[in-house]
Amino acid sequence: MLSLLPQGCTRIKTLYQGAEAVVDLCEWLGRLVVVKTRVAKGYRVRELDELIRRSRTVREASLLNSAKRAGVNTPFVYHVNPVRGWIIMSYVG
Repeated sequence: MLSLLPQGCTRIKTLYQGAEAVVDLCEWLGRLVVVKTRVAKGYRVRELDELIRRSRTVREASLLNSAKRAGVNTPFVYHVNPVRGWIIMSYVG
């Protein structure tokens, strides 16, 4: 099983756990970050599930960056790992 959090990331608390993702507040490289992890769906064909999670992760990170460039107050995306379904972004709490 893949690790639910990136290496060097220490979970402080889980902010949200839903059907599509788990959102954790973590310390990563000395800063507070939010790690969004898209979870696998056991009822889907594995290859299809991986494709859906990868594409949604990349699309969400891209939309966050586009919104940031347009002047919308959004979190800064530090790192994206589409294979693991991670988006690491700044904590704006």
